[in-house]
Amino acid sequence: MNEHFFERFIINQQNLVAYATDRNTNEIIYMTQAAASLYGFEHAQDTYGKKCYELIQGLDRVCPFCTNSKLVPGQPYHWEHYNEKLCMWFDITDILVMYEGKYRRLEITRDVTAQKERFDRVSNRLTVEETLVDCIQTLSGEADVNAAVNRFLEIICRFYAADRAYIFKYGENHINNTFEWCAPGILHQIEVLQNIPMEYIRDWNHKFRMDGEFFITSLDKDLAVNSPDYRILKAQGIESLAAAPLKKMVR
Repeated sequence: MNEHFFERFIINQQNLVAYATDRNTNEIIYMTQAAASLYGFEHAQDTYGKKCYELIQGLDRVCPFCTNSKLVPGQPYHWEHYNEKLCMWFDITDILVMYEGKYRRLEITRDVTAQKERFDRVSNRLTVEETLVDCIQTLSGEADVNAAVNRFLEIICRFYAADRAYIFKYGENHINNTFEWCAPGILHQIEVLQNIPMEYIRDWNHKFRMDGEFFITSLDKDLAVNSPDYRILKAQGIESLAAAPLKKMVR
C-alpha cells in the first residue's frame, strides 16, 4: 500500500485520526497511527483489510449511517457522529480520493466530545433557568390562583416529559391531592387521592428532610410490593416519580 499517496491529502498526519476504505468492500486500506492507537492497535498496518464498520463502529454489518452513497467527487461531506464503541463525539469530513483507478473514501475525524458535553451542560442550564423563570412569571403574574397553579404544573410536566403532576396538601394526619395536571389521554386521579394516611409516606418525608427530594426510577425495583405507597402508585399506572416539598414561608 502506498501510504504516501493518502498522506498527501492529510495535514499533520501524525496526530490526525483518519483512514481510507474501499467503498465496495468496506475494507480499510489506510489508517493513520493516531487512529490505529485510538482503536487499540499498536501498528496502523494491523488494521488494513478489516471492515471499517467492525473496527470503527463495533457493528457486524454496514453502518446504517454510512456516507458512501452521499459522496460526490470534489465535494467534501461534513457531518457529526457519536461513536458508541468509543463513547465519543466526532466532527467528520469524508472525501472521495482517486487511487488505482477507483474512488476511495478518505475519512478525517476530530474529537469534539468535550465541546459537545460543555454545550449540553450550558444548554441544559439555560433550559432549567428558562423553565424557572416561566414558573415564576406564571405564579406571580396570574390573578387566578387555580389557573396559575395548573399552568405551573403543566410547565413542570412538559419540562420532565411527564404524564401527570400533583400538589398535595399536608394535614395533621393525612395528605390530600389539591391540584393535578394531566397530559392528553391521561386519566385524572385527584378524586381518589384524598385522605391518604401520613404513615403511607413516612419514607418520603424522611427523604425530604435528608435530601430535599424523593425519586422513584422504577416502581417495581425501588418500593416493596406490599407497601401502601406501592399499591397507590401501581393503581395509577405510575412507573417513575419525582417529588419535592413545597413550603409556605411565614413572615
